[in-house]
Amino acid sequence: MAEAPTGILGFGRTGASTARALIASGQAVVVWDDRADVRSTAAEAGFPVRELAPPLARIVASPGVMPTHPQLKAAAAAGIPVCGDIDEFSARLARDPDVPTLTIGVTGTNGKSSVVGMIDHLLRASGRTSVAGGNLGTPVLDLPRLADGVYVLELSSFQLARCREFRPNVALLLNLGTDHLDWHGTRQAYVAAKEKIFLTQRPDDIAVVGIDDADGLRIRNRLTERPGAPRVVAVSAHQSCEGGVWVEDGVLHEDLDGGHRAIGSMDSLLRVAGRHNWQNAVAAWAAARSVGAGPDDLVPALADFRGLPHRMEELASVAGVPFINDSKATNVAAAAAALACFEQVCWVAGGRGKDEDLDPLIQLADRVDAGFFFGEDGPVFEAAFAARVPVFRFEHLDSAVTSAFAKARCGMPPQPVLLSPACASYDQFADFEARGAAFREVVEALARSES
Repeated sequence: MAEAPTGILGFGRTGASTARALIASGQAVVVWDDRADVRSTAAEAGFPVRELAPPLARIVASPGVMPTHPQLKAAAAAGIPVCGDIDEFSARLARDPDVPTLTIGVTGTNGKSSVVGMIDHLLRASGRTSVAGGNLGTPVLDLPRLADGVYVLELSSFQLARCREFRPNVALLLNLGTDHLDWHGTRQAYVAAKEKIFLTQRPDDIAVVGIDDADGLRIRNRLTERPGAPRVVAVSAHQSCEGGVWVEDGVLHEDLDGGHRAIGSMDSLLRVAGRHNWQNAVAAWAAARSVGAGPDDLVPALADFRGLPHRMEELASVAGVPFINDSKATNVAAAAAALACFEQVCWVAGGRGKDEDLDPLIQLADRVDAGFFFGEDGPVFEAAFAARVPVFRFEHLDSAVTSAFAKARCGMPPQPVLLSPACASYDQFADFEARGAAFREVVEALARSES
C-alpha cells in the first residue's frame, strides 16, 4: 500500500521550496494554495494540486497560513500532524548526525534580519563557513548542505509556533514588542511562540537573551531556573550583564569564557546608525563568540558591516537632502528607534497599521520637522500628529516623498527624509521590499531631475 503523501499548504516561496525538497528526498506530496493563479502555476510545474484531506501523512503549512485556516482545522480534527519547514530542516540535519554543522536561530520583534546578516558577516570575516536564510532570504530547505560550518536562520513567530523538533545550538531572542496579533490571537500567544526558540535546547546549547524589555528579562530568569536549561548569555544595549555582552557608556563589553574585557567604543566599532543597532551588535557578537569566533577577528569585521537594504539604508543625497530607506520598520517600535536617530527629520510614514498605540512615536514628535503620511492608515497618523507638527496626507508613497523633499531642502541645513512607515505594506505593496524599492525609484527620479 502506497504511503500517504505530505500536504503542502501555501505555495509561495516557502511552500514551493518545501515541496521540491520533499520530492527530492523521495516523498510524495500534494499541494494547495487558496489563490487560483498560484494553484495553476503549481499544476503547470507538475505538482499534484488538490484540497488537503485524508489520507495525508502530515501537513507542512507555510508561515503565513493562519492557524484558523479551514484545512488546518480539519487536519486537527482528523489527527493529522501539522508542522512547518523548520522542523523539516531539523529532520534533514538529523539524517546527517556525523556532519559537524552548527545552527544559530534568531528571533525577536525587531532586528532579526539585521542580526542574521551581522552574524553571517562576522563569521565569514573570521574565516568560518556560514550561510544565512529562513525568514530572511533563502528558505531553509533551499540552503546548501554544509560539510562543516554554521547555518544562521531568521525565525518568525509564525515558524516557531509550528516548531516541535527544531533545536538550535545557539538561540537568540532579541526583544519583544507586540506584533502579528491577527495571526496569534493574543499577545500572550505571540510571546509564547517566540519563547519556543529555547524549548528543545539542552545544557550544551546556548541561549542569548536580550534583557532590555520586561518580557526578555522574565524569559532570561525562567531559563536560568529551568531544569536541563541551556547556558544563558544575557545581552543589553543599556546595562551590564554578568556572563553576557553589553554596552555601557558607549563601550562594548563582554564577560564570557575569558572573563570581562572592554572591547571598544561603539562609535568606532559600528558604522550602521542608531542605538537600536547597539542591541543588534551585542546579540550578534554573543552569537559569533558562542560558536568560536575570537574578539580579534570580530572587531574589524563589526566595523566593516554596512547593514542590510531597507533598514536605515542611506540611499543618496539630493540637493543636500539625505534619503534614508527604513521600509522594514513595519511596527511602531521599529519606527520609534529610527526617529530617535535624528535631531530633526522629514518623516514619511503610513501603510496598513497594526492597531498599535502610537504613543512611542508621539513622544518623539519634537524630532519631526514635518510628517508626510500616506496609505490606508495615513488619516490615523494625521490625526495623531496634527496638533504637534505640520502634517501632510497623501494617497500614495511617491507623492509623500516628493512633498517631503520639497520641504526638507528648505531647511538650514537641509533635513533628512526618512521613510520609516510604522505600518505593514500590504495596502499598496507586495511586501516591505517592494515598498523600499518604490522609495528608491522616487529618490532616483528626484536625483535625475536635479542633475
